[in-house]
Amino acid sequence: MNLTQLKTFKPILKLMRNALIPVLVMVAIPAAALAAPPSPLNPASPAARSIANLHNIALVIATLVFAIVCTLLIYALIRYRRRSNEDPEPEQIHGNATLETIWTLIPVGILVILLVLTFQSLRDIDPNRPTDLTVQVIGKQWLWEVRYPDHNITTTGEMYVPVDTDVRVELTSEDVIHSFWVPQLGGKKDAVPGYLNVTWFRAERVGAFHGHCAEYCGLGHSNMPLEVKVVDQQSFDTWLSSKTNQQTQNVTPTEPDAESDQLTAESTE
Repeated sequence: MNLTQLKTFKPILKLMRNALIPVLVMVAIPAAALAAPPSPLNPASPAARSIANLHNIALVIATLVFAIVCTLLIYALIRYRRRSNEDPEPEQIHGNATLETIWTLIPVGILVILLVLTFQSLRDIDPNRPTDLTVQVIGKQWLWEVRYPDHNITTTGEMYVPVDTDVRVELTSEDVIHSFWVPQLGGKKDAVPGYLNVTWFRAERVGAFHGHCAEYCGLGHSNMPLEVKVVDQQSFDTWLSSKTNQQTQNVTPTEPDAESDQLTAESTE
């Protein structure tokens, strides 16, 4: 290979080098290629797993298409490059019905596969299903208020749920639009003032799962974390009992005042 031919290859080699460096970094340091915890690629619920699976399949298909296109492009650049002014023009295949049919049917087939998988994922994340526990989440600037309407319990910034339990989450907001997102338990869902949005999840393992507001909602947006604590059923029942007792004790001191007001009114009569 003479110097002129080497100069012809330089732009191609530079392009290949620039494309391979990120790939080699990801292979050598795989943690650098993954999202920092909490990662939606580490699902802990059926809904989150369905979303992650759809993402992985789409990523694989896109990577294969990218690799095939780049391979064909590089092959064509090298195989049919013009080495001198006397070289004839390569054979043209414009209007080849067979080739055009093939590269039309392949994308259509890929889109059909992704369409079917997307509908499957939409069915998996659909909240219209029987659930065992209802939790109301109200977004505020800048905190999450979590209510258990069946138990008359309210918490701030944390949610306790039992493991392997279908949980219905009812979302709304008191001020601006917020976005409820616990990556390992499901997709994002907006909390909109004056509107009720619903999502669901079933945590499949015990642990603490971190979420946050995924919609910019003002200066304190970064101060809206949410922690979902998944515990066994016995621990959840103990927590419910403890919270119920706390709220009862908080209410009890106000009762004598009501009785005192009633006695005052009776004595006045």
